Amino acid sequence: MARTSSQKIAYFKQAPFFVITLNSPETLNALSYDDYIYITTLLELSENDPECFFTVLQSSGRFFSSGADFNSIPPNEASAAPAPGAGRDPDKVQMWLENFLCKNQYITQSFIRHSKILIACLNGPAIGLSAAIVLICDLVYAMDIDKTYLQFPFSKLGLSNEGAVSWTLPRKFGRNRSFERLLFAKRIDGREIEGTVINSSKVSSTDLMKGAGKNTGDVVQEYNRLILEELTAKCANVYLPTVLKMKQLLRDESATSQMELLNSKEVNGALPFWIDGIPQGRFQALKAAKAAKKASTTKF
Repeated sequence: MARTSSQKIAYFKQAPFFVITLNSPETLNALSYDDYIYITTLLELSENDPECFFTVLQSSGRFFSSGADFNSIPPNEASAAPAPGAGRDPDKVQMWLENFLCKNQYITQSFIRHSKILIACLNGPAIGLSAAIVLICDLVYAMDIDKTYLQFPFSKLGLSNEGAVSWTLPRKFGRNRSFERLLFAKRIDGREIEGTVINSSKVSSTDLMKGAGKNTGDVVQEYNRLILEELTAKCANVYLPTVLKMKQLLRDESATSQMELLNSKEVNGALPFWIDGIPQGRFQALKAAKAAKKASTTKF
């Protein structure tokens, strides 16, 4: 039986922090749209809590998040592109407006409009929409920067950009490099974005291995604990209401509006691909390849 979003995603409050933890390491923390939407409801809890000034995203296992959950993608119902002068099937347009465009835009906007300080604590790679969300965050830390990377495989999946990455990545990574990595779905290693995306931390991966042993789950759990301790120490002499005002100034309304505009263009640009069944077919091919690889490994 598939686990529900509330089983896969945990949260707790430790004022001034509201901590959200992806807790499905067996799937590399792959997320369905329902999972992402559940996270937006947790963002709202943090947003409405006057004791919380920081919303912290943590994870478990080897990956922060491997992006979309293949099992949540509807079966492929590919159809031929409409003939010249003919329109697309209105029922399919309606279906994908509801199943993709509205959900994707709402999820991204929830992160863009979140007024609390968003912090991502990466225990490993982030892919797809999850990686785009990392770029929206105000602060990003990495457990082991040499094992951390971001990747946006949209072109391989028959999709356009998502999560306002068309705005965030060029500003943090440079236009030319961003264009190449997005176009060819190449990964961006942690060292390449050290200082521009990933901030330094006193938590050492070497010390974590000594203190927690070699079990990945224990190491990540210890990292999550220690990074929260470090953040708590940094807040010791800070008048917390000022941090929210600073966020408003550093990310003014014009920047927010630009992110929302580009996200709207992203999802509208990808909508025809969903209607024509392109991403569904590519997701199914990846799922089949993954299953074949697993069966081959099990056999031998």
